[in-house]
Amino acid sequence: MPKDSGPFRTGQRVLIPFTDKFYTAKCIKAEKREDGVWYYLVHYQGWNKSHDEWIEQQGLQPFDPDLAKVNLNKDEQAKQKPKKVEKKRKSELTPWDGDQQEVAQVRVPLPPLLQKVLLDDRDRILEQQDISPVPARLTVAQVLQSYVSLSSVGQETSKPYEEAAAGLRIYFDKALQQHLLYEEEQDQAEQALSRGRMASCLWGPTHLLRLLCKLPTLMPMAVGTT
Repeated sequence: MPKDSGPFRTGQRVLIPFTDKFYTAKCIKAEKREDGVWYYLVHYQGWNKSHDEWIEQQGLQPFDPDLAKVNLNKDEQAKQKPKKVEKKRKSELTPWDGDQQEVAQVRVPLPPLLQKVLLDDRDRILEQQDISPVPARLTVAQVLQSYVSLSSVGQETSKPYEEAAAGLRIYFDKALQQHLLYEEEQDQAEQALSRGRMASCLWGPTHLLRLLCKLPTLMPMAVGTT
């Protein structure tokens, strides 16, 4: 009898979302840990083994040839300039690249009550050294799933809401350590994320609010393209 490997099997090709593109990878190992979640050691196609990493099951998607074709040109560029691409994957959420791209003016206005939540959160961390425990009782992943469920009631399809939630979750997972944490929270994050957990499955609504405030600088857009 084949060894149980959860929703993905060893050797299976998968896609790993990262901001606006997907990376093709292969599952090398699988293990179900004490938290009841499946984790997979993945090897990125065309990359050195030093970039292999553990990712929990919610960070993987089954390989889809249509999605792979969408990014074919980028993959070709990656083959020509592997060092530049590998470096960019770790810092791709910086506001803009070296060439002067203007930042899209994405506005996410927060009502006064939510602004106060962020201010109180800042004071609690900086003045009282009180850091929220992880995992949160209500995680970002759960909040976004509730958003999809509630927003799609009475609608013909939930796809637009699912896509919006998936996009926010991807940004959150990749932006957390570089852009959404105070210095006092960094050690906690390094420990919590060291075993392949996704940030959206650990942190809660307050950190999602931080992301919404940062979106104007995290969503670069080249002006003049139509």
